[in-house]
Amino acid sequence: MRYLFIILFTFISVLSQAANLDPEMEKLIQQRIDERWQQLLESDEFKNKVREGILAFIDEQKPDEGNPANVRVVDPEKDHIKGDPKAPLTLVEYSDFECPFCKRFHETMVKVTDKYSQVNWVYRHFPLDMHNPGAQKQSEASECVAELGGNDKFWEFTDAIYERTRSNGHGFPLDQLAPLAKEIGVDGSAFQDCYDSGKYRQKVLDDTQNGMEAGVTGTPKTFLIHHESGAVVPINGAQPFETIDKMLTEMIEKLNL
Repeated sequence: MRYLFIILFTFISVLSQAANLDPEMEKLIQQRIDERWQQLLESDEFKNKVREGILAFIDEQKPDEGNPANVRVVDPEKDHIKGDPKAPLTLVEYSDFECPFCKRFHETMVKVTDKYSQVNWVYRHFPLDMHNPGAQKQSEASECVAELGGNDKFWEFTDAIYERTRSNGHGFPLDQLAPLAKEIGVDGSAFQDCYDSGKYRQKVLDDTQNGMEAGVTGTPKTFLIHHESGAVVPINGAQPFETIDKMLTEMIEKLNL
C-alpha cells in the first residue's frame, strides 16, 4: 500500500510539471493523498504491525550487530538532544520544518520525551526540495539560534516553528525568523548576521546526506537506537503518540530499562 502512494505521488508530480496542472487541482489531489495516507497510518492493523515489528527486531539483535541502517552515531557535540544524553534509547528524527506530517509528529515526540526518562530525542534536518527554500532556510535559522542561545533555545525555536507554520513550503514567512529568534530571547542583530552569512547551509546539507545514506526518502523518518545492543530500528511516518507510547512501554519492560 505504501509503495502505491509513492508511485501515485510521483506520477502526479511528473504530470503537473509536464501538463502544467492547475495549482488548485494539484493541491486538492495532494490533500486527498495525504488524507488517505494518514488513514492508513492511524489504522489499528498498521499500528500493531509497526509495534510488533520493532519489538521483534530489538529482541533478535546481538551486541555485535552494529549499525546496519548507517545512521550517524549520536554526538552531543554535533547533535541537538532533548532529554538525558545518556538515556539507553534514542529516537533520531530526520525532519522538515515545512512538512505537515512532521508538524503532527513533533507533538508526538514532545509527549514521548516528557514521559520517558529512558528515551532521548535527536533532531536532524532533512528539508525536502518541494518545501525549499523555506525548509532549508528555517533549518539554517535553527542552527543560528543554537549557536547564539544553546540547546534549550534550539528546542524552543523548533517548537515555535512547528506550532506556527501552516506547512507545505510557505507556512512560516522567512522574514519572521529574526523576530521569532528575538522573541525567544536570542540577540536579533547577531541572529541576522549569522542567518545572512549562510554559515550553516552545509551542516543542514550534511544532515540530509546522512539521512539519504540511512535510507531516508521522506519525512518524518525516525530511527530507534538501543545503545547497548546497537540495534537500529526504522520508524516510518507520523506515528501517533499512542503507537509509540505502547511500543516504548513494552520495550522498556522487556529490556528492564
